[in-house]
Amino acid sequence: MAIDVGALVSAMTQAGEGLGTTVWGNMQTYAVPELEKIAQQIATIETALASIPPQLTQAGAKTLLEMQVQASVGVIVAATELTLLAVQTAINQIMSAIKGVVNGAVGFALLA
Repeated sequence: MAIDVGALVSAMTQAGEGLGTTVWGNMQTYAVPELEKIAQQIATIETALASIPPQLTQAGAKTLLEMQVQASVGVIVAATELTLLAVQTAINQIMSAIKGVVNGAVGFALLA
């Protein structure tokens, strides 16, 4: 039995349609709030530097911003791991959707 590449691609595409939503959902849930925290920290630093006398030194301002960025990086890295899990899940679903056709065409369990 010959594999219909078009049908296979169609089945794979249908099985993976939700991937984009999951990836964007993870970004909205985790990365966007972290970017907001960085922006808020910058605004707080600006206010502290503008006060008379300044409540921060330039070195202190840089340190505070660096600390916030590093904290945000940790959260975004965790979200990236969730995205990788979502991609793996999507690939698993895609391969599961086509395994019957593929295994039947090749005559053995190429896809488990």
